[in-house]
Amino acid sequence: MLHKTNCLNCPNKSKCFSHLSADELLRFNEFRTEISYKKGETIIKQGTFATHVLFIKSGMAKIYIEGHQKNLIVKLVKSGELIGLTSLFDIKFHNFTVVSLKDPTTVCLIEKKQFQTMVFENANFAIEVIKDLDFNITKIIRKLYCLSNKQLQHRMAEILLELSTDVYNSDNFELTLSRKDLSEMTSMAMENVVRILKDFKNSGLIELNGKQIKILEKQKLIEISSQS
Repeated sequence: MLHKTNCLNCPNKSKCFSHLSADELLRFNEFRTEISYKKGETIIKQGTFATHVLFIKSGMAKIYIEGHQKNLIVKLVKSGELIGLTSLFDIKFHNFTVVSLKDPTTVCLIEKKQFQTMVFENANFAIEVIKDLDFNITKIIRKLYCLSNKQLQHRMAEILLELSTDVYNSDNFELTLSRKDLSEMTSMAMENVVRILKDFKNSGLIELNGKQIKILEKQKLIEISSQS
């Protein structure tokens, strides 16, 4: 569904947009399209042309790399986050797929050339964009280390902590993810995901009721996640 609102009045601006003047925001507004996606709809398809930078205005989405046999979810994005900065200059194609996790997830598509122009013209804006890139690349490197070096229980503990701290901002949350999504986040078989969650529940580390998860022993999960 297409929408048209004004960047000046948007309550969910990314931090980098706080460095733009009213005139600069209006320029962005001229090169922006706002679309709402239903849960499960594809926002970006891996291998397509990277023509826009995306801003998540509301909702949530998963970013994953499509594999021949299994996908790998590298990041969950929510309101206030940008997608596509890695393709801002030399990379012409998206090397990932993005799918909506909430109904609706509203996304602003900003033309890449306009975004590039603002990076060159506004130093403070450019610094915030670089900080955003640095933060996300560091998180992905940490995730790859976790997947390649940690045992299954340690991976699951780290993912639960990430969901609690970075995604839902609460120790008591309702998953917008399926067990298959958790499998693709932790790079483990779905039966192992189910088994480990049950083990954590039986050990008193979490409460588990359908998609509702409550972390009871956060410090113990931190200790488990820190093990290799």
